[in-house]
Amino acid sequence: FRLFHGTERSIARSIIAAHGFDERCASLGGLYGAGTYFADCACKSQQYAVPHQDETFTMLISRVTMGGAYPTTRQHVDQRRPPDNPDTPGRPFDSIFALSGRANGGKQQHNEYVVFASAQAYPEYLITYTLG
Repeated sequence: FRLFHGTERSIARSIIAAHGFDERCASLGGLYGAGTYFADCACKSQQYAVPHQDETFTMLISRVTMGGAYPTTRQHVDQRRPPDNPDTPGRPFDSIFALSGRANGGKQQHNEYVVFASAQAYPEYLITYTLG
């Protein structure tokens, strides 16, 4: 997939673009766990883009591989990996997919894609833009 990831300009340029995503920096407070979050709608990623001093925003377009995705309907706060996959005993799913209208008790407004390993996402394009 090619998906959006909104963030601060300094983080996008100095860390992500140079070294890639690092799930070790992910917050355990994320709704779907401590992974790296992406969206297929730029408006969702815009919610996480922080304005720079010149009133521009930064967003990444990334290549993301989901592998065997867990289609969640609930929250996964405080989890560092996806749920276990019953088809591969002892091994978790590769990612979590939160479908709009189904996940989070039906309150999910946009599709969200969450990966838990840095090798699953490649920051391909860095976009700087303004709103207006």
